[in-house]
Amino acid sequence: ATMFSVFVLGDLFGRRYAVYNSIALAAFVLLFYDPHLIMNVGFQMSFLAVFGIVAFYPIVYKWIFVPNKLIDKLWQLIAVSIAAQLITTPLSLYYFNQFPLFFLLSNILMIPLVTVLMYLFIVFIITIPIPVISSKIGWCISSLTEVMNSFAQWVNSIDWAVYKVADVTIYHVVMLYGLLGIVTYFGFRTNYKYLKLTFIFLIVYVGFDVVRNYQFQNLNQFVVFNSYNQPLWFLSSGNRYTIGSPNQDLQSARYVQPILQAYNINQKVNCDRDEKIDISFFGKGDYTGIFYNLDYFPNNDTLHCRWLILSENTPGDILKLISKVNATFLIADATVPDYKLADWRKVLKNTNKNIHSVTENGAFFETWSPHSR
Repeated sequence: ATMFSVFVLGDLFGRRYAVYNSIALAAFVLLFYDPHLIMNVGFQMSFLAVFGIVAFYPIVYKWIFVPNKLIDKLWQLIAVSIAAQLITTPLSLYYFNQFPLFFLLSNILMIPLVTVLMYLFIVFIITIPIPVISSKIGWCISSLTEVMNSFAQWVNSIDWAVYKVADVTIYHVVMLYGLLGIVTYFGFRTNYKYLKLTFIFLIVYVGFDVVRNYQFQNLNQFVVFNSYNQPLWFLSSGNRYTIGSPNQDLQSARYVQPILQAYNINQKVNCDRDEKIDISFFGKGDYTGIFYNLDYFPNNDTLHCRWLILSENTPGDILKLISKVNATFLIADATVPDYKLADWRKVLKNTNKNIHSVTENGAFFETWSPHSR
């Protein structure tokens, strides 16, 4: 709305061709009102989309000459969509790790409807003093919005509506925008040496991605989160993972999803989510762990593991527990009270055992290669 208002004012004052200045002025006004908007994804995507349409639409539109006026109007909508998608794709990959495969199908309907809605909003504001008219306009706005939402949900429900990618870092974003800049410059200058730079960028980008994917496929990791008075641990091997938590809500994007996206992990092996979970065994070989939330000691022979997760109901006699459960690492999850943790550390002071508290030391994190012993 701010950008639209600036464009209208520019036309009123005869500044029809100062489009980039208008975009910059709109951004300045919004950032002057709230500087934190610079970190807002919606703000970044909106201004990039407008900039892309202004900068790339004339180029994309000239790709195909359409003599038929009706088909030419359709090609204009497609060209606008491609122009906006070109400039926003690197940033959308960075934030959402997915690419909308049906963006053309969506925008062919969305762009005309959004345009109509913008003008309807203006008419609605003007006709507010006349309730008979403004109510009708409001109904039209509500109906069009409902149509847009329904259509967006339908497109999103189509199989393969989006293509999910592995984690895109800021380095990927820089390289993609660098590639886009070189291709654009090459398109204007038609100089073949810039074509070589384009291929170099492509090789670097693909090579970087191949190396990262190989590293992720050969990486194992174990995490115990500082999850605000709830136990939550995570174990992955390549693209397979296991989660343990008595609280399903903790297995949300806030904790686990960033790791799944960062390391392209997508195959869930097991998930312990019983609210009454007291003990859990996970991992294999030399990399096994035990989540121990029982208030009594094991009756069987000594257990061996790499990680022993201590929780709120773990017995206070830590020496007796570690005599029954021989572990390399002792980890106190977010439910362990401060007094119990202090008692354990006091008792273990003269031993070679230390306790990693996720509430004091942050999340416990360990990685290793599949060939480690």
